[in-house]
Amino acid sequence: MNQAAAARAEFDKLLEDDDLLSASLEVLQQGQHERGLYFGAHPLCVALLPEFLTPNVAASLLPGIE
Repeated sequence: MNQAAAARAEFDKLLEDDDLLSASLEVLQQGQHERGLYFGAHPLCVALLPEFLTPNVAASLLPGIE
C-alpha cells in the first residue's frame, strides 16, 4: 500500500467515529457562518474530502502552482 492509500485508509477509519464527524461538521458550519461563506442561504461547502497524493505526485504538481 502506498502512502496515499495508507492515508486514505486512515481517513476512512476516522469517518466511522460519529462524534468526530458531528464535531467536524459543526466546526465547518460555524467557520463558514463566521466568514459569510454562503451562496444565498446555502453554504459554499457541505463536506470536505481531501485528496491524498503520493510525494512524487505532489512534487510533480508544484511547478504548475508556483
